[in-house]
Amino acid sequence: MFFSARPGKSRRKGAASSIRVESLEVRSLLTTYGLPWADPRSLSISFPGEGTPIGGTGNNIRQTLDTVAARGAWQKAALKAFQTWAEVANINVGLVGDRSDAFGAAGLASNDPRFGEFRIGSFSQTNVLANSVPWQPVAGTWSGDILLNSDVQWYLGHSQSQQPPGGSGYELRTVILHEAGNALGLSDVQQSGQVMSANYTNPRWTLQSADITAIQAIYGARVDIFETSVNDSRATATPIIFSAAESAAGRA
Repeated sequence: MFFSARPGKSRRKGAASSIRVESLEVRSLLTTYGLPWADPRSLSISFPGEGTPIGGTGNNIRQTLDTVAARGAWQKAALKAFQTWAEVANINVGLVGDRSDAFGAAGLASNDPRFGEFRIGSFSQTNVLANSVPWQPVAGTWSGDILLNSDVQWYLGHSQSQQPPGGSGYELRTVILHEAGNALGLSDVQQSGQVMSANYTNPRWTLQSADITAIQAIYGARVDIFETSVNDSRATATPIIFSAAESAAGRA
């Protein structure tokens, strides 16, 4: 969960002086961080269609973000956010289609053929930039879902240093990077300067050492499968497969 301002310093005109979180019904359950996904090498993202039910409301992510950037651009930013974690941890995250079943529909929390583990949607919320649900057995298919606040003024930076147009707004990739950490099992921290800091301050696309240590504590460091094997003998040599044309050329 990403707060738009520090408690007692709300940036919303007329808002209460302290942070109050308006949450989905599912979040009345105890949220447990630190649990790894059961199949972390086969995770996926999907984007449900407009109007997909989210509790008593509907998903409006396209209406929210299509005015911020081209659809392909903001979806690519979400993928890059997840790949930032995958570069340092032993996880794989790909893109799959979404059948637009309701958020939280009965089904498999992982490897459900209808949608990805990480479904990204949007609806109106209060005093938070976004909400996300880490993997937990009681959450069902809510696990992994990231729900942006459609009332927020978003922008998509061309670089990490780009500030919001007009001086106000929140950088989309930065927020999804933080929420992806939550969805992967990381809790918010109170220290500033980290991707997992609870309060948004500035755009941040780069993991800090504490972020990397935290994600590797759950999933381990990224493993190259070829580094764990040897090919220095006849029995273990890596096979080289030639095409039919290459084989014919070699025999000529």
